[in-house]
Amino acid sequence: MENVLNVTDETRQALAQLNIETIPDLMDESYDTINSLEYYPTIKDSNGNDVLAPTKKTVARGSVRLLLIFIDYCSYRYAQSDPITDWTTVTHDQFSKFCMMPSYMLAKNTIGKTVFTRDPNPVVVDAYYQSTQQPAAQTNGGATIRPPPPVPQPNFRAPNLQDQFLKGIKRNPSLFPTLKDEKFHDSWHRSFENQMHAQGLHQVIDTTYIASTPDEQAVFNLMQTFTYAVLESKVFTTKGKEIVRQHELTRDARATYSALLKHHRSSTASTIAARNIMAFLTTSTISDGRVKGTTSDFISYWCDQARLYQQLLGDHSSLSDDEKMIHLVRAVATIPELRSIKATADMLSMTTGAKVLFQQYYQLLVSAAAQYDATSKTTPKRMVYQHDLLEDDDIEFDIDSRYVLCPRSCQS
Repeated sequence: MENVLNVTDETRQALAQLNIETIPDLMDESYDTINSLEYYPTIKDSNGNDVLAPTKKTVARGSVRLLLIFIDYCSYRYAQSDPITDWTTVTHDQFSKFCMMPSYMLAKNTIGKTVFTRDPNPVVVDAYYQSTQQPAAQTNGGATIRPPPPVPQPNFRAPNLQDQFLKGIKRNPSLFPTLKDEKFHDSWHRSFENQMHAQGLHQVIDTTYIASTPDEQAVFNLMQTFTYAVLESKVFTTKGKEIVRQHELTRDARATYSALLKHHRSSTASTIAARNIMAFLTTSTISDGRVKGTTSDFISYWCDQARLYQQLLGDHSSLSDDEKMIHLVRAVATIPELRSIKATADMLSMTTGAKVLFQQYYQLLVSAAAQYDATSKTTPKRMVYQHDLLEDDDIEFDIDSRYVLCPRSCQS
C-alpha cells in the first residue's frame, strides 16, 4: 500500500490501532469503520513520555478517501480475474490510471462499495447505472426469440468541489520559499503568499473567508492540511518552529500563519527591527559605506526599508511622505548631481503652484541616479557591510538584506 498511496502518519496510527497490518486486513474491515476512521494521537505526558491522548481524533477526509478508493481498486482487479497476489508490484501509475477511469470517476458510486462487472475491462454496475427491464421474449413459429439484454447506460455526475480541487491545479510544495532567518521574513511572507494564490490556496490566508456549504468546508479542510504540511517543512527558525508545532494536533494552517504574521509584524522583535530600520533611514548617506553599490541601488534599498518600516508599525507608523522626502534628500546630498534634484523639484513647485509629492521627487531622483551611474567611470562592487552584531566580512548586496546599522568604521 505504501507503494501506491502517500500514507500519512495519522493514517498509519489509525490502522495500527485497529490491528490492520496487511491488505487482506484492510479489505475485511467494515466500510463504516474505514469511512469514519479515528485514532488516539500520541502526546507527551508530564514526564515527557509518549502516551495516547484520552480522546480520539478523526483522520483527514482526504486520507480516508484514498483508502476507500484503494479498496475499490482491489475489487476492480478481482473483477478482471487478476487479483493482486504480490502487493509490491502495484505501482502508483496503475492506481492513478484507475482513479481517472471515466466509468469510475464520474459514476454515481459510493467510494469503497463500488461493484464492477466480471470482465477483462470492468465497468461500474449495479446501483451505479440506470437499469431497464429485460424485454419480453417473443415467439416466431414456435421458436423463442429473446433479444439481447440492453447495454447499461452510466449515470454520470458532475465533479464536485473536492474532485475539482484534487484534480485541478497541480500543487507543488517545493515551490514555496524556506524561512531560515527571521530578518528575511518580509520577502518570505511575500513569496509565500504569492505561491498560495498561484496554487489556489489563498482562502487559507484570507481571514474573511468562511465556507458556506459542506462541500466548501471539505475543500477548505484539504487546503488547511496541505498548507500546514508546507509550513511544517518550510519554516526553520526557532520561533517559527515553536509556532507551527503549537498547532500540530489541529493542523490549523490559517491560525499557524496568522501567528507567524503576528510574530513578525506585531511583536517585540518587530519593534526592535523597526527601530534599527529608522536608525538607518535617518542617519545613512549614499557615501557612508553602509550600502556599497550604485546610486540606484542605494535609492531602491532606502525606499524598500521605508516600506518595511511602515509595514512593521502599521497604523502606528509616523513616517509620512514629507518626512521620507526630508530624509532621502539628506541621504543623497553628498552627490551634487542628486542634491540638485531637490532644487529642481522646488522650482517645479513654484512654477506650477502645486506641491511636489514624494513619488514625483522619487521619479526625478531615480532618473538622475541612472544618468549618474551611466556616466561614472567605475562601478563599485555591490556589497552591504554587516553591522556590529555580525562579523566584519562583507556579504553580497541584496534588496532583501535587513536592519543595516552603521559599521564600526563610521561610528567613531
